[in-house]
Amino acid sequence: LARTAMNIKHSILLGMTVVAMAGCAGSGGLSGPIFIIGYDSDADGDAEIVIANSDGSGATVLTSNSVTDSFGGFSPDSSKIVFKRFEGSANDEIYIMNVDGTNPVNLTNNAADDYHPAFSPDGTKIVFGSNRDGNSEIYVMNIDGTGLVNLTNNAANDWDPTFSSDGTKIVFDSERQGDSEIFVMNADGTNVTQLTFNDSEEYESFYGSDGRIVFESDMSGNFEIYIMNGDGTGITKLTNTTADESDAAFNTDASKIMFSSMRNGNWEVYEMNADGTGQRRVTNQSSDELHPHFMPK
Repeated sequence: LARTAMNIKHSILLGMTVVAMAGCAGSGGLSGPIFIIGYDSDADGDAEIVIANSDGSGATVLTSNSVTDSFGGFSPDSSKIVFKRFEGSANDEIYIMNVDGTNPVNLTNNAADDYHPAFSPDGTKIVFGSNRDGNSEIYVMNIDGTGLVNLTNNAANDWDPTFSSDGTKIVFDSERQGDSEIFVMNADGTNVTQLTFNDSEEYESFYGSDGRIVFESDMSGNFEIYIMNGDGTGITKLTNTTADESDAAFNTDASKIMFSSMRNGNWEVYEMNADGTGQRRVTNQSSDELHPHFMPK
């Protein structure tokens, strides 16, 4: 499964989100650890941000409109959600809203696409990808959209950034070597270091609080979830199916990983221990559920 450009990965996963979870969400109380996913409702036919209990119950739609809302992530204090909005013929923009879905605010406003946002661990910054300079680069800004800084500047595509738990590093995906590999850099963009070296595609890298990195790769033929140390050593395969697995993200203490899987014929959300054991299905719908995130404790 060759994917040779950032826009292919971006459009494939966003396309999946656009057709996600038709008819899933209802109303219900929220309790315990919760996560958010983008999904496509029967009501308006586009992806929305949903919040639910970690067992999949109590799903509640936070956005309900005629545009596509996806790739959401919680602020460290769980009061805000940052996400990507695509308004049909317009372009991808980064928005922030309250955790109950109120007061959505556009943080980026330009003719380029802005995507894959993630909070810094202190909640003061948002890192994201943008093609405003002609190809995809990593940027960081304040949570009100001010103070924009370009962290990467090269001819290859860089995207999917997340901060380390201490805020000193950013892990991201890059095509600097031709295929997509995992890289890490200091939070100011210095000391860029390649972590994976192979002929396969590595995507969706995500830092855990213990310094390890979880990601997806097709090194075994289809996309599976892998984990490695922060220096790129100790790569371990966590899932082993004939279907594609994607969108892995740690919980707060890095003991659990939530991810999306096609193992039952459509994209559903699963959870497992950080060593790959205890895999269980969280959602069970006839349509697709993607890009889950745990709410910080």
